[in-house]
Amino acid sequence: MGIQAKKTVFGGKLTAKVNLCQKGLVQASEALVRYYKALDLGTYELVKGFAAQEVYDYLKPIVEASAKRLVPRRTGLRGGASWHAVEDISQEVISALLTKVVAGSAKRRFDPSKRDLGAFIWVVVDRTIISGICRKKIPACFSTFEIAESLVQCHRSPDLVEQLDSQKQKADLLQAFEILPESTRLVITRVFLEGEGKKKIAHSMGRTAPFVTREIAKGIMMLKAIYQHRAKAGSWPAQVPQKASAPRLDA
Repeated sequence: MGIQAKKTVFGGKLTAKVNLCQKGLVQASEALVRYYKALDLGTYELVKGFAAQEVYDYLKPIVEASAKRLVPRRTGLRGGASWHAVEDISQEVISALLTKVVAGSAKRRFDPSKRDLGAFIWVVVDRTIISGICRKKIPACFSTFEIAESLVQCHRSPDLVEQLDSQKQKADLLQAFEILPESTRLVITRVFLEGEGKKKIAHSMGRTAPFVTREIAKGIMMLKAIYQHRAKAGSWPAQVPQKASAPRLDA
């Protein structure tokens, strides 16, 4: 088989995979809309049960795909621990999408006319993971800073600094925290060093829980960029590298 033929075959497989993924998103989106209609019309529980099962069947692989990518990134968990977290997060997300919607209300609903289902699910899964970390429901073994020569495993507990292996690791972590913007540093410190919950932090800062969620996600990305800069340049950056942009959390 020639190079061109191989490219054609590979391109055909990739296109088929993309089309299959897109078809799954469309089917899941349509299933959600049917479930909302059944809920609004007050149909028999059996009918609503069938509609909910259809949503579950179509959404499960989509939610799991997002969770498989986000759980290791947000928590540092690997192997069996990551698999269990993915299962728990997936069930929680799907359950919330089915049970937290209210008949006749657009709140907490996915609107296919306003956004893409894949992006919507990604944000919901991300928020659920961060919320799980804050509620200590997810045992976050924070190996987020996976730089070969600057590995720092941050176990979320009030004794984090004491658990680090060496004085240098402790000093490095605190130095990295100092580079973060003030509000982000405050949130990250209170969540991962002091073990405080998201609602408590939000209340004391006079902000909302979603604000704290965004600061946590932003802080994680910034810390990764800071450690990557240090590993490459051999010195700490004066400020957070530009590539550490904040994720979209606007679902």
